[in-house]
This record gives sequence, C-alpha cells and structure tokens, in this order.
Amino acid sequence: MTEEVTPNFSSRLSWASRPNALARLQCSKAHLGVPLLDLTQSNPTTTDFVFPPALSAALDHPDAMSYEPAPRGLPTARQAVADYYAAKGAAVASDDVILTCSSSEAYTNLFRLLADPGDEVLVPSPGYPLFDDLAALESVVPVTYPAVYDQRWRIDVDALAAAVSARTRAVIAVNPNNPTGAWLTREAWDAICSICVTHNLAAIVDEVFADFAIDLPEDALTTVVGQPPMPTFVISGLAKVAALPQMKLGWIAVCGPPALRVAAIDGLELIADTFLSVSTPVQLALPSLLEARHDLQAQIRSRLRFNLASLTAAVDGRAAEVLTVEAGWYAIVRMPDWHNDEDWALRLLIEQDVLMHPGFLFDFAEDHCLVCSLLTPQSEFAAGVARLMDLIAAD
Repeated sequence: MTEEVTPNFSSRLSWASRPNALARLQCSKAHLGVPLLDLTQSNPTTTDFVFPPALSAALDHPDAMSYEPAPRGLPTARQAVADYYAAKGAAVASDDVILTCSSSEAYTNLFRLLADPGDEVLVPSPGYPLFDDLAALESVVPVTYPAVYDQRWRIDVDALAAAVSARTRAVIAVNPNNPTGAWLTREAWDAICSICVTHNLAAIVDEVFADFAIDLPEDALTTVVGQPPMPTFVISGLAKVAALPQMKLGWIAVCGPPALRVAAIDGLELIADTFLSVSTPVQLALPSLLEARHDLQAQIRSRLRFNLASLTAAVDGRAAEVLTVEAGWYAIVRMPDWHNDEDWALRLLIEQDVLMHPGFLFDFAEDHCLVCSLLTPQSEFAAGVARLMDLIAAD
C-alpha cells in the first residue's frame, strides 16, 4: 500500500482548493464534448477581433537581442506610458513610471513595498477575486469595503472609513470597477484622499479598464493621475489597454508628494531590480503597441455597447434586471430571487449549456446576481442571452 504523502507547503497556499461545483460541471460537459455558449469570455485574443499586422512587426526590433537591464524599464518604454497619459490630459513624468510584467506583478510589488506580513489592504466589494490570492501570497490581509447599488454603484465612504485599522497600509480602488463597471466619482476620490491623509495610507488605483467607457456621467473621474495628497500608485497595462495580454507588460504610475514619490520609486526600483521580469522585446515595441491601440479599442467598445444593448432589450419586461454599466467589459444580471446565484449558474449550465459567473465569485452582497462578459462574440452572446431568458421563463 502506498502511503499518502502530505506536502509541507507554505500556509500562504491555504486558499487553494478543489474546483467548485460549476467548474466541475463545466469540465464534465467539455469531457463529453457538449458545445457550450460561454458568456464569460474575457480574452481579447480569442474573441474575433482584428489585430493589425503592425503589432507583430513591432516586435521585430534590431535591439531585441541585446540585454541592458533597466529595473524601472527602458526609457523609451516609460516615455510611451507618459505619452499615453498625456493623450488623456493627465501628466506623469517618465521617471515616475515603473514597468512590470503584468498588473498582477504590479500589485505584488506594491504589497511588498507597503506592507509587512499581517498588514491589511482595503479592497472593494464587489471586486476582482484575484485580490485575495495576490494578498495571500504576500502574507497581506485583504479587508473589504462595500459599494452599494441604487440605480448606480457608489462606494460606501462611511464603511470604507470604518474599515481602517491600525494595520491598514493602503486603499485599493478599481476605476472603473471590475465587475460592476462603475466609475470612481470625484466625490468618492476626495473622500479616499481624506481617509488616506488622515491615516497615513497609500492609494492603489487600478485603471486597466479606463479606456472602455460605455457611459460617462458628469462626476466620473477617468484617471487619478496627477497630484494627489498621498502616495498613489496607478496600475494599467497592455492586457486591456491594447488588448494584448500575451505581451505581458504592465506599469505603475507613481503620483503624490515629491519626497514620498521619490522614496516609493526607489523602493519599487529595488524590488524590480531583484527580478528584472519585463522582457526587452516588448519594452522596445511598447511605443508602437500603444500607438496601435486606437483601432482595437474602437472594435471593443463597439462590441461592448452592442452586447449590452442586446442584453438590456432581452431582459426588458422580464423578472430579471441588468444593473447599470458605465464602463468595462462586464455586465451584471440581477436574477429573480427564486434561487441563489450558484443555483442559477448551475441550472443555466445544466439545462441550457450556457456558462455565466455566479456573483459570489465577486463578493456580491446580493445572492442572486450573474456576471457575463460583454466581450463575447455578438452571435454567441445573443444566443446565450436567449437561453438565459428561456431558463427564466421555464422556471
């Protein structure tokens, strides 16, 4: 008999577990060859967009075979990021930009910079589930603060202030939020700045979806890059901005009071110098890749708006509701409260062969929301939405 071996791994991996019921069912259907309508698709390289040939040509740079380590990133690449913000009407110096291989690495390096093991970061709820995993791997504790919905999502500023403890080191805001698609308002940003200054906290603002506006309310803040009163780290990258997740390049734009900004950049440079993870070819190609973003973004925004209109029209008059979407790649369907979100998602997959995310994956307070990706090709999206309506009608 073979003795079962229990690996002596780090407790940082304690969040790892077996796939949930929905993932197991999806795998089972795939194994049986059942064709699914996947309304969770979020990979722009597999969702029928037209990528210009110039993107591949940009990687054929004569200096790509040379290696000159630059912990912050090559000057030409950092200048391209600064130019990207200048085109948005926001100013950041190229010397205040740190390149990373992804937004995930940006978060990881910021946790290393700002927090000791056991320290806390405040994260939005609903929010992206990767925060918990990234924090756990750095022995940082994520503490949630809520957004509330009343025809529009808004941060509960009082709850945010109440979540601050002696071990809090940073407030994370996602602008626009993933998955709610809500812009950060100027009022909410002013409140975050006040809380951060009062408690000596940093702000981490994820703006990866900021180029994908569907609606732009007057009080929307499309970027916080500028001169905030506390150390502020703005994250973005090629995965969303240029629809190129395979290129593996992100960045941190460091803002805030000069002395604190310089100290933060020095710390981030030291961390980056330890790993030197960003590839030279993609850094050399960055100016061209960012320049080519406009056509791809236009294609994506067109699909987002089309699919959202299709979803809204299909749900109109039904027992479900599409919650307000202001930006980003996702939409939320508030399902009838006859079942919870996991049961709705399982029934949709079992009975209709359609895959959608249950809201609990994103920490929704309500337990009957489903989340779909507006990036899904239009015909597949429409067919999946029709089956969702069939499920509601048959229930």
